[in-house]
Amino acid sequence: MFQFSLILAGLMILTAQVPYLMRPRWMPVVAFLVWGSLWFFVMLVIDQLRYPPAVGWLFWMLVLAVPIARLAKLHWGWFQAICLCCTLVAYGISMYEFMPAYREHQALLAEYPVTELKPRLSYEQKTAPSMAPDSKSVADVFGSANAERPRHSVYQLKELEQSFRKYLDMENFRAEYRKNDRRLAFKGLAQVHAGFVADFIAQPGVGRSRIPGLKLLRKGHLNEVWEGIHLDALPELIDQPDPQSPALDSPGNAPLEDQAVGKNLVAADNGARIQSDRAQERQNLQSFHHDSITNFVPLNSLGGVNDRLEAWGFQSHAFRLAPEKMDTRIEATGWMLARLELVSLLKHQPPAVYVSEHLPAMDELRDAPTRAVTRFESDALAKLVAGEELILDKPDNHELRMLGSIRAIAACRECHQVPLGGLLGAFTYKFTLETFRRPTTDKKVATRE
Repeated sequence: MFQFSLILAGLMILTAQVPYLMRPRWMPVVAFLVWGSLWFFVMLVIDQLRYPPAVGWLFWMLVLAVPIARLAKLHWGWFQAICLCCTLVAYGISMYEFMPAYREHQALLAEYPVTELKPRLSYEQKTAPSMAPDSKSVADVFGSANAERPRHSVYQLKELEQSFRKYLDMENFRAEYRKNDRRLAFKGLAQVHAGFVADFIAQPGVGRSRIPGLKLLRKGHLNEVWEGIHLDALPELIDQPDPQSPALDSPGNAPLEDQAVGKNLVAADNGARIQSDRAQERQNLQSFHHDSITNFVPLNSLGGVNDRLEAWGFQSHAFRLAPEKMDTRIEATGWMLARLELVSLLKHQPPAVYVSEHLPAMDELRDAPTRAVTRFESDALAKLVAGEELILDKPDNHELRMLGSIRAIAACRECHQVPLGGLLGAFTYKFTLETFRRPTTDKKVATRE
């Protein structure tokens, strides 16, 4: 805006020479009225777009300076000096008015420092190394996952964006989740904004003339009405529903290199696989998966990001709510979530699964151990790359495995170098029937309960 105001100030002073240099007696008056009317109209227009205060002060000073200099018959050089002094005074007044806002801005920057996203996403710039022969089926197909036009379901992507909008709907916000959900702060700020708008409408005047009369000090009211609101409160780690680590020696969870091809859990002849007639169950699982994504990456946690990948108000991706508190209750299908893990596709080649006793939280997973993908996850990833969104499998009658894609919507592309619909990762789930849930002997969990 500073460069814009300098251009306007230069044009204003340049055009002010016309009424000052006019010689006939009546011509300077007409030229001055035309000049004043023209720039007054310009001030009204830019007031609606972006207002440079210094130019406004300069305009009113020149309105006085031009006729006074003309009547005093000052030399042209003295008039230029007056214009320069008016410019310096106008910018000085603007700087004086700006200083309180500048100090407040600096205080906010110190309290809420910028988050550098480039180091976090540096792995996206690296060329993926060659894949191991054992994972060739995953690697070859995954290589095209983030191509110019990744294969994905447009309908499912729109449904995912609707899930994000549903999460941002503060009308259905449940205040009992205030410690885990940032929406409470946004709801409070929205009410404060509504108060500002009401005051603005009630003030007399037009445009910027209403601003000085506003009751700007609403911080005390905000604290009284929304006590406990913290925009920078970090999400708490949430324990896995089943605290026991996945048994990697079991047939279903064996690493890719330890499994025989004949044990492929997604083979067409697997009689225990989810049948197409269970469409309602699949729809519930799809909704649960979308709620998991919006829980893991709520849009209001992304903050503001500039072109240099500097973010203000950014919160690392993490689950905010326990699964039983999400909108979609998976218990209605008869299944209980046992584990939910994040599959890394962009950072690890070949793909790997983060292992943690908590639901995925990127600050914790940055240094967390990983395991190799299972045969089911390997084959399911190939299907996700091919365009599918959710892969289900039942290795037996009391266990259900699921792999769901995490695809890039428009908001994700502000930071991630992935095309729309490209795969950012995946969630791998394990569900069990309640009657088959194994009792835990973990002392830490038992103490919490």
